[in-house]
Amino acid sequence: MTTPLLQDVPTNAPLKDNLLADAIGLILERSGYEPSRGVQIAVRDGGVLLIGCVPNYYRKQLAQSAAMKVPGIARLQNHLEVL
Repeated sequence: MTTPLLQDVPTNAPLKDNLLADAIGLILERSGYEPSRGVQIAVRDGGVLLIGCVPNYYRKQLAQSAAMKVPGIARLQNHLEVL
């Protein structure tokens, strides 16, 4: 799946954005969620983009809630698709 917004995130993103993405991934892992399975996290200037596929709406909401718990996140776009 290609999302134009993900292409807008530069590969040389600032360290802060990389740290925010890592923090979101860590929260998801600790909640029992496996972000490596179909979910991509991109952060740019404090804005988060979640894309990929999840098995149900609960997992979609869990990912969104986890991302918003990270200090420094200003906005979120949840483009996760429920299969």
